[in-house]
Amino acid sequence: MMMKNIPSDSHIRVQDALIQAQFTNYFAKWGASSSPCTKLHASSLIVPSSEWCYREHYLCERNQAEVEPAEPVSPHLNAIFLNGWSLHKKWQFDLFKKH
Repeated sequence: MMMKNIPSDSHIRVQDALIQAQFTNYFAKWGASSSPCTKLHASSLIVPSSEWCYREHYLCERNQAEVEPAEPVSPHLNAIFLNGWSLHKKWQFDLFKKH
């Protein structure tokens, strides 16, 4: 019995790596094209009280143009942000503002 060309395990791993690299590139490009998030976000409120600083967040809100991100955001974190923003859009705009 003749078997069809079945990709070898190493061929599948190479394809997997190429697909993963392409998605990483997409998220890196998306992050580079997005403006940095400098406003207070609700997730900032869940830090322990020992890390929360009213003054820091007040000044951040008042001087948005002067705020620079501390470090570049990784493609993985950009993927998380993009997913979160999509969820926010679904709930805040599509559901609450339309109905």
